Amino acid sequence: MGLVSIRSIITRYSKDLGKESWLVFWMLCGYVSLQGNRVVLNQAELGRQMGLTRQNVHVAIKQLLEVGLILEGPKEKRSRTYSLNPEVVFRGSAKDHAREIDKYRKKRTKARMKVLEGGKSEKPTE
Repeated sequence: MGLVSIRSIITRYSKDLGKESWLVFWMLCGYVSLQGNRVVLNQAELGRQMGLTRQNVHVAIKQLLEVGLILEGPKEKRSRTYSLNPEVVFRGSAKDHAREIDKYRKKRTKARMKVLEGGKSEKPTE
C-alpha cells in the first residue's frame, strides 16, 4: 500500500471512524494473510496486544464492517475471520488481487439485486 493509498483511505473514512477503529484497522492490515486477504481474529487477544478491552475491539470491528473497510468471513473454531476490502487494501499478487476484487463486486451486486427484488439486504462476506 502506497502513501497515496493511505491518504485516500484516511480522507474517505476519517469522518466515520474513531481513533480505536483506526488502530484496529491498521493492526488488521499488519496481520493480513496472503490467502484471500484474510485475518483470523481473537478480539480479546488483539485487545491485549493493543491495550484495549475486548469490548472496544468489538465496537471498532463493528464500525469497520459498517463502513466497508473489512468484510466478515466464516468462524474458524472460536475465532472470527475477516478480510480486508480488496478495493481498499490487498496483500498478494496482482492476479490474486484482480480475482478478489471480481469476487467482491459479484457478491455486492448480488446483494443489491436481492434488495431490488424485494429481499433482505445481505452484506458481502468472504
